[in-house]
Amino acid sequence: MKNIGIIGGGQLGKMIAISAKEMGNNTIVLDPNPDSPAFGVSDEKIISEFDDLNACDILIEKSDIITYEFENIKLDSVEYLEKYRKVFPSSKVLSISQNRILEKEFLKNNKIPVAEFNLVKSEKDIIKFCENFNFPVVIKTATEGYDGKGQKIIKNVNEIPSSYREISKKNKEIIIEKFINFDKEVSVICSRDTSGEITSFPISENIHVNHILDKSIVPARISKTLENKINNLAEIIVNQLELVGLICIEMFVLGEEVFINEIAPRPHNSGHYTLDACDTSQFDQVVKILLGFNTCKPKLLSPAVMFNLLGDIWFDNLNPNWNKALMTPGSKLYLYGKHEPRIGRKMGHINILNNSLDDAIKLSESCKSMLYD
Repeated sequence: MKNIGIIGGGQLGKMIAISAKEMGNNTIVLDPNPDSPAFGVSDEKIISEFDDLNACDILIEKSDIITYEFENIKLDSVEYLEKYRKVFPSSKVLSISQNRILEKEFLKNNKIPVAEFNLVKSEKDIIKFCENFNFPVVIKTATEGYDGKGQKIIKNVNEIPSSYREISKKNKEIIIEKFINFDKEVSVICSRDTSGEITSFPISENIHVNHILDKSIVPARISKTLENKINNLAEIIVNQLELVGLICIEMFVLGEEVFINEIAPRPHNSGHYTLDACDTSQFDQVVKILLGFNTCKPKLLSPAVMFNLLGDIWFDNLNPNWNKALMTPGSKLYLYGKHEPRIGRKMGHINILNNSLDDAIKLSESCKSMLYD
């Protein structure tokens, strides 16, 4: 049995803690929010800011090994923790993944396909980039962006001034990218254990609404050639990162080409289907790696669709019809235990399993609609 420290007490930290507990371990969760979902399942809690070194010292004292549930944490804190305990994934991986500029440069330097990009320090940089690559383009903050936050699509020259002002207020570092008019968005959850063994979960096809993941369809409806290409790229990325841990790699598909959008060194929303549709979940995989176990390639037991439950449901209908929705064959509900529903906030998800992927998709649509009955 080990004492596993988890930085971040949201739903991902909660599900890591549950997996850790099922394998006989203790968990210590650090989060500034006293109502964090993970506190309800952890053995100990540290209520403090992530960059509080006194809190980090307590986490060090209580933990044998440490991980984190998201990448928007201070790099200095993780580097401090690494002086005294192993942290997986490492601060090196975190430093690359939490900065879009470093991330894109890392991928490009390793000959991984990405959209054309450049740094932005003024409106002139945007104009010059658009002259070379045409519209539309996307400008993004280099750090602290997720679920569409900190980015803006620019469709013509008239939108440049206002878009630049909006994004530059949020962050001093800005990156511009050529907009990829993709056919599909996909992601692959990939892990690398302490022995260097790499395993990947089945590729997920992802549908976003308002920049937030709405639905994941597994297996992704792509060719075998494309599937192999995606898995090969994932293997290159995790090896070059020298990753120990788990990572989600999000990609754009255009024809038989793929472009890496971003990487997240942690369990991911698009991997929640693994809780029911695979013989091991993404959270189990994280815990096994933290314990120093070797990992086996996950097996897909059933086609699946995962759809998110956003706080919008509670605003549209104060009493979602769980009873009717969960009569859907193959459905399983996960609510995260967040106290305050907000528009766009992920409150939970439902997994739908069926032997037919087409039927799973249809069932997910009817299940979601029944929440409003």
